[in-house]
Amino acid sequence: RLSVRNVSRNVSEKELRELFHGAAAGGGGEEPVKVLQARLVLDKEKIDPETGKGVSRGYGFVEFSEHKHALVALRRLNNCARTAKQHNGGKRLMIDFALEDARKARERRIKVQKMERIRVQRAERAKEEEGPAKKLGRGAR
Repeated sequence: RLSVRNVSRNVSEKELRELFHGAAAGGGGEEPVKVLQARLVLDKEKIDPETGKGVSRGYGFVEFSEHKHALVALRRLNNCARTAKQHNGGKRLMIDFALEDARKARERRIKVQKMERIRVQRAERAKEEEGPAKKLGRGAR
């Protein structure tokens, strides 16, 4: 998970996701790049009249499925003048690896494990239902 600072206020979460996806994909890796999450921190008190959402506070977070993709994106975008001119209104992005709260990381890991167990259980149930003969109730022929 990367921490991104100095983000222009007119950059959207979608643009941030596309920027980091493109940077990581340009690293020449064989695996497909997957950006799990791109979030901007919004100011709850300052509301944009056009969208009705809070205005960006100028920083956010981007999470990749693979650490190596995050590392490639960090190396290509951190303090890059070209990126600043093209995508960020002239402001250079300051990117670091985010320090995570251990409790939150543990909760997220537990949630992912639970969802995986549920997926496996559903697959097993579906396989049982497709079996050669379903068990019939009492008196069925």
